[in-house]
Amino acid sequence: MTWWWGADGEVVEVPLIRRPAKWIITRLAEYLSQQTIPDLNSGLRVFRKEVALRFLTLYPDGFSFTTTITLAMLTNHYRVKFIPINYHKRWESRRSIRCGISRILRF
Repeated sequence: MTWWWGADGEVVEVPLIRRPAKWIITRLAEYLSQQTIPDLNSGLRVFRKEVALRFLTLYPDGFSFTTTITLAMLTNHYRVKFIPINYHKRWESRRSIRCGISRILRF
């Protein structure tokens, strides 16, 4: 089974405060998997449910599922294909934030 996802196709602004941590986590993931990982947290992932369920005990409550499943697939020799994609910075308005909060409160 090939695991597909998009990776950054262009440079995206990462807040300065987050850069050191993201760099360390990515280098650690690359070291553990012995592969280059263009973007550890970005993009679409497609995989078989049965494969993901094999690693169910590894998925933590407080850490990124995407990072964990990426490392699980790579270190267990599943084929992984990184496909560059382009995307634009998200924009948010005060109204969209208020609408989102009010929807949550109504739920």
